[in-house]
Amino acid sequence: MKVTLRSLGGFTGGILPTVTVDLERLSRDEADTLRRLVAAARAENAPHRTTGMRNTLTIEDGAQSVVLGPSDAEAGKFPAFGALFDWINAHGTAVRR
Repeated sequence: MKVTLRSLGGFTGGILPTVTVDLERLSRDEADTLRRLVAAARAENAPHRTTGMRNTLTIEDGAQSVVLGPSDAEAGKFPAFGALFDWINAHGTAVRR
């Protein structure tokens, strides 16, 4: 499983780096935490918006790919999305694109 965080729109205009976490590169405890956070965020079913400032999390798990990305204005309604977002930011590898 791989989770990728992108910040889009607003003043950043794509300037912020993409952050990725690959499950295979984590310790057992970190991998368990990531699985738990992903399951909670997916169950919460945050919408994927395509306009305005938003942070998107792309979850790639085998052949399945899910994109979660509520707008900044509605992100507070999805605490599991926020918890996963914060964890990815803290544990991911940033890549400038």
